[in-house]
Amino acid sequence: MPKLKDFKIGADPEFLLVTKRGSPVSGKKIHGRNPSYSEIGCDGNGYTCEMRPEPSENPLEVVANIYDILHRKAASYPKFLTYDWHAGSFKCNRYPLGGHIHFGIKQGTQDLLRSLAAFLAPVLLLLEDKEGAVSRRRHGYGTRSDMRTQAHGIEFRFPSSWLTSPHVSAGVLCLAKTVAYEQHIKKGLSRTEVEAAHGAAGPLIDTLDQARLREIYPGIWARITQMEKYGEYQGHIDFLNFLVSNKLTWLPTCGMREAWGIVDSKKSFSTKVDLEEIWQ
Repeated sequence: MPKLKDFKIGADPEFLLVTKRGSPVSGKKIHGRNPSYSEIGCDGNGYTCEMRPEPSENPLEVVANIYDILHRKAASYPKFLTYDWHAGSFKCNRYPLGGHIHFGIKQGTQDLLRSLAAFLAPVLLLLEDKEGAVSRRRHGYGTRSDMRTQAHGIEFRFPSSWLTSPHVSAGVLCLAKTVAYEQHIKKGLSRTEVEAAHGAAGPLIDTLDQARLREIYPGIWARITQMEKYGEYQGHIDFLNFLVSNKLTWLPTCGMREAWGIVDSKKSFSTKVDLEEIWQ
């Protein structure tokens, strides 16, 4: 049997710009002349901003691409920094925020979807603020089976927007890559194992029962640490475990813009940064 090729991972996480007075800002103000192809696009509601970084086989490169886009936008449009930036689940009592993840995988997508629902979705739900998580799902977004077929593969639409900080973004994309690699490339997740994990976590995800989901989380985490790619991305994935274990959400106390370290347009840059620069 020929060895399967590695796959790219991508994303289009959303965020909302808000004035100092708490009013949402139309994303049309910053997406450029052609919103369909802009690196920061605008969702159909006209307000939600959507990141469109280049995909990569390395999830950390995707995070660096996001960092690069935000910096270049701040350098070219200084007013971008006069707004507060918000990611997460739901904002301003009106705007659900998604963190859709794309996988360059075209075969075995149902098995992949169930693996993601069993091992990625529980971690993400435990990182969400409960009120925001409920509000987003009330608007019809983020069921565990929410998947869209794309030309490149599939789009997993369960996640809320993990764009809250570079560390959370790295943890989420690294974990997504780890689970997908284990299922699709290594074939280390048997259908029986996935069905058992999916059966245990699925109903709790559907009812947003974070309390009971936390009870079975140690088993989910233990299996994640056995996955082949975990060792490669351990530091980033462990950060998510730290947040979950300490009952913290992915919302930084300093705010999204500050968490990304983009606070001064004069210190922003218009050229691409080295992959390691983001962690300095």
